[in-house]
Amino acid sequence: MPTHATFICMKLTFLALLPIVPLIAASPAPPVRGLHLMAPAPEDLPLDLRFIKEALPKEGVNVLILEVDDRYQFTKRPEVADSGGLSAENVKALASACKEAGVRLIPQINLLGHQSWARNTGSLLRTHPEFDETPGKYPQNEGIYCRSYCPLHPQVHDVVFDLIDELADAAGAGPSAGLLMWGSKIMREIPDRATAGNWYLDARPQSHSSPAFSARRIRWHQGHRSRNG
Repeated sequence: MPTHATFICMKLTFLALLPIVPLIAASPAPPVRGLHLMAPAPEDLPLDLRFIKEALPKEGVNVLILEVDDRYQFTKRPEVADSGGLSAENVKALASACKEAGVRLIPQINLLGHQSWARNTGSLLRTHPEFDETPGKYPQNEGIYCRSYCPLHPQVHDVVFDLIDELADAAGAGPSAGLLMWGSKIMREIPDRATAGNWYLDARPQSHSSPAFSARRIRWHQGHRSRNG
């Protein structure tokens, strides 16, 4: 049970904070007020469009990171496509709703890591098992947090860049557009933790001709790296 001394302490703390209240009230709104959401199923799209148009502006949200990953009907690499995922028209509708609401849409795709969850392996490694960083290990994904693909495989970037380009194009190309490549949890399979970010960047091709890819700032999450084009 609270004692008299406890209430005195609480009161003194409250009084000490009072001078800060006007400063907080007068502080300008943060330049970025973002929200991270999983991409909706196509049947839930109308509800999400309404949420974007009505709720986000009301709450002052101006950036929406939409985690799509492989839940998309890819056409450049149909073997990786999710028939029950979003279509290009669905993503364009989301982008249009965001534009109407004054919200910057940033689609997210998991790269390197997060290629599996529990016993379910994502479509990239299901259809291209040759890209697996640990082929033949961890049956049923037991004993590993999540699978990763190997960026040193000579064909992996041909596939991955097609996925990036298609998703980025559907979300709206342009110099102000963005694409988040989420790569956390990959270091479990990389012995040198200190150079993991450099290891990935050194392994990637040095150039990529796609206008959609070069128009965007690509963020590398785990290595804390970013680059333009």
